[in-house]
Amino acid sequence: ALEGVALRLTLIADQLKPRASEDFTLMGGGGALVASPAWAQMIANALNHPLHITREMEITARGTAILALRAIGQCHLSAHPPAIAETIQPNEEHARIMRAARERQIHLYRKIIPEEWNP
Repeated sequence: ALEGVALRLTLIADQLKPRASEDFTLMGGGGALVASPAWAQMIANALNHPLHITREMEITARGTAILALRAIGQCHLSAHPPAIAETIQPNEEHARIMRAARERQIHLYRKIIPEEWNP
């Protein structure tokens, strides 16, 4: 199940990545990633990109506050970076395996989900 979620996250990440560059920072936080280093590694492997883990509490609320401050012109998005507790590096061999698993998952997903709902 965790691997399946990691693979679906790659579809979201593909839509969010900067178009002109592969130079981006991938951040993760929350109890699930901190409690499961194996899942954090799966995500880094699935995305084939370093995953920076923060152990800050309420990281989503913090991000929302920063977005609100930016919306009213009080700060830039990069003004308050979270503290990075650790960085998980992808394993190239596992990343290759995860790419193949992603293609299988997409193929199976398209078989069971109506075509109008397929990405």
